[in-house]
Amino acid sequence: MRALIVFYSRTGMTRKAADTLSKILKADVEEIVDKKNRKGLFGYLRSGREAALRIPAWIDKPKNDASLYDTIIIGTPVWASNMSSPVRAYIEENLAKFKKVAFFCTMGGSGNQNIFYSMQELCGKKPVAVVTLRKREIKKDYYQHKLEGFAEEIVKAEGAVKDANQQEVKAQPRAETETRQKEKLQQGPKAKAKSKAKHKSQPKGKKKKPRSRPKSRKK
Repeated sequence: MRALIVFYSRTGMTRKAADTLSKILKADVEEIVDKKNRKGLFGYLRSGREAALRIPAWIDKPKNDASLYDTIIIGTPVWASNMSSPVRAYIEENLAKFKKVAFFCTMGGSGNQNIFYSMQELCGKKPVAVVTLRKREIKKDYYQHKLEGFAEEIVKAEGAVKDANQQEVKAQPRAETETRQKEKLQQGPKAKAKSKAKHKSQPKGKKKKPRSRPKSRKK
């Protein structure tokens, strides 16, 4: 399974979670780079306003091509009970490349269910797994078990897809063989009927009388 972890982090909490998850899954990591300065009080207020109004941020072009991965794992901090504006921008710009998705968020308050629903709606795909991490859990390093369970769900979903694909591939030759056999059975009576009709339609040739040998004269 090829997985790409895509995340945005303003304070470092989501980055810490993404780094831990990448070690568990051995996945590539893409940090979304925002072109706006979001530090300090004004940065915090601006971020909350953009998230509430669902305004996508202005971000740098990603380094990794999302279409080359089986699963895109998207991580976002919770801003005003919504996904962060840089994550919104990334999804809007790359959603056509997603095959499967999984979501995680970091938060201090509430709003995780609303976020996951909004992300699913924006991606146009149901996530194979979701997980919510509290800031206090990340600060105290009491979150790894959650990420391990999250990673396990992602791997299971990938395995289920592979099994389904293998069964489909195995079923194709059987279906083709059955189709051919049915065609042969259907063609059998038709072919015989055509042969008989052809035989009847042919004109019968006149039988040639055998030539009589000349009688030998006695000398």
